[in-house]
Amino acid sequence: MNESENTALIKSRLALISFSSLFVALPQILWSILGYGGSFLILADSALILGGFVSLIFALSAQPNQLLLRLSSRLGKSGTTEGKSRGGMSFTPYLSLLMTPYFLVSYGIASRAGYSLPSVPILLLYAIISVLCISALVYFHKKEKLGFTIKPLYFLAPIIILGLTWTFSFWYGTPRVPTDEFALDYYSAHLFLGGSNPYLPSNTANVYSFLTTPNGFQYSQTTPYLSGGFVTNLTYPALAFLSFIPANLMGNYPTLTLLPLYTIPPLIIYWAYLKNDLKSVAIIPVFLILLNPSYLVQVSLGYPDIIWVIFTAASIFYYRKPGISGLMMGLAMAVKQIPWLLVPFLFIFIFRESGKKASIKWIALAFLAFFMVNAHFIIENPAYFFRSMAGPEIQQLIGIGFGPSQFAFLDLIPISKEFFTFMVLAFFIVGTASYIAYYKNLKYAFLAFPIIIFLFNYRLLLSYVLFWPIIAFMMPSIMGRHTGTDSPGIQTPNLRSLGRLRKIVVPVVLVVVVSAPVFYHYSGQAQNNSSQIQIDSLNITGVSSGNVTEMLVTLSLHSENLSVTDLQFRIIPHSAAPSMNGYMWTQENYTETPNGNFSVNIVPLGSSQDINWSGNFRLLVYYGDTSGAKSFTITHGIIQ
Repeated sequence: MNESENTALIKSRLALISFSSLFVALPQILWSILGYGGSFLILADSALILGGFVSLIFALSAQPNQLLLRLSSRLGKSGTTEGKSRGGMSFTPYLSLLMTPYFLVSYGIASRAGYSLPSVPILLLYAIISVLCISALVYFHKKEKLGFTIKPLYFLAPIIILGLTWTFSFWYGTPRVPTDEFALDYYSAHLFLGGSNPYLPSNTANVYSFLTTPNGFQYSQTTPYLSGGFVTNLTYPALAFLSFIPANLMGNYPTLTLLPLYTIPPLIIYWAYLKNDLKSVAIIPVFLILLNPSYLVQVSLGYPDIIWVIFTAASIFYYRKPGISGLMMGLAMAVKQIPWLLVPFLFIFIFRESGKKASIKWIALAFLAFFMVNAHFIIENPAYFFRSMAGPEIQQLIGIGFGPSQFAFLDLIPISKEFFTFMVLAFFIVGTASYIAYYKNLKYAFLAFPIIIFLFNYRLLLSYVLFWPIIAFMMPSIMGRHTGTDSPGIQTPNLRSLGRLRKIVVPVVLVVVVSAPVFYHYSGQAQNNSSQIQIDSLNITGVSSGNVTEMLVTLSLHSENLSVTDLQFRIIPHSAAPSMNGYMWTQENYTETPNGNFSVNIVPLGSSQDINWSGNFRLLVYYGDTSGAKSFTITHGIIQ
């Protein structure tokens, strides 16, 4: 493979990775505009996330597949006379497709989450950044053979774009505390500085009364329990809140103290290409990351996920140095549980590429780094610490997010939460086995597997899938001038004894076959639970300024263990909402009718939870695993 062919192959990989990053981000954009939808929308966003996984598999395939070869052939023409006559524009169509989400996401989120500016200036800024990025990409694409004489330009370009991104973030308006996770991390750092253990639930119980924002802390920013109340306990490893110590010391807007960290992943990836003598394409992944609208939104909100992303990217960057790589992975694990899923895949990769000794050193130092960060809290109270680590899975939280789980938590199909936990474990096991069995071709694709695993998570959020393609922009630089031959690392048996398991369809069939009885078992249990609450009617009893402020629900209970006073109420509009929680309402009083039914008067938890007096919505009534739901249409305050 000559130089131009190799460059074209790398560009084709980057194009597919950019599509993967767009696919996994689109469900959030669609939700921002449309809100929760019906079966078609659920299947659509599930398909998009699945498309992100497939695109990443194709992009990082060690053996160039037909799609890569076709893209390479097209992109390779840019170095020919024909390509030059087109002005080097062959790569541009893939990038131009990324401009549309800028406009969509601005309309979808500009009116909520505390943003302060109207949508028109935001649109203009998005357009300016997009045009600058694509224009610079086309320029560097045409000048890809320029040498070190203009090396400063390679550094200047991303700095300019990052500067524009920062300006966007400050101008856009940043809430002081955008989510409850942010609030808990920030408050936990405050407690730690005061000598208290933030893993004790009693210490963090008053987190929301401690934190105040210019607009007040909204109920839309919390995580409700299925039995009522909100999450007030810390559920992340220690580095998640230790990273907020500078924010506590500096005060004011803590989100802005993390904002500069978002420049690090693009620069790590940029340096990876320069280090591997791929400077002709080094600028491309930087722009592709900064063209991702969801990445810009993460920047504007200053989410702490960027910390584990930095350490994970650094771990992969130093994979040939198992000591440094292991320490970086351990620090990533000490921030959040999300990168834990990558550990077995990266361990297999290092074992196959560098040998047994290197892999043992890597895993030992990873766990050592994790323990050193969390040692104080583990030793002080191990029960509370490990219970906190399992909190996201064992706590009874309301369902939110994307993927197939919407069928369950919107009460469209009776499926229990446990089924999705089983599916996550099943895909983790099958994914790991497939990675081992097909290692020769999937060796560089380990970053794709967390996407398909998280697809079945009961609470699938954007941050669970967004960053894997972002980090994957580094992988073509590691693959470098790989031509499809085996790497010189240590090679283990190819698991030929698995026979037909090497056919990709069989692991999928195994998942379906193994999970089928579990599905029917839990769906039957869920069917029983969903039939215990029946909503009979709904009437509007209070309207103010075009919003519904009070309603009367008539319902019946079919369980002796269920009390009407326990019931929780949640409204899911079939349109954009302030948060993925929908609108949280609570009962004010109730009366029992002569036929044994109940008339429950419900009101919003706060003014931010009022619903529009015209529109379609789904009313969810629940307590624990028991639920009932019914869809309604309101027209000018009247139920149709």
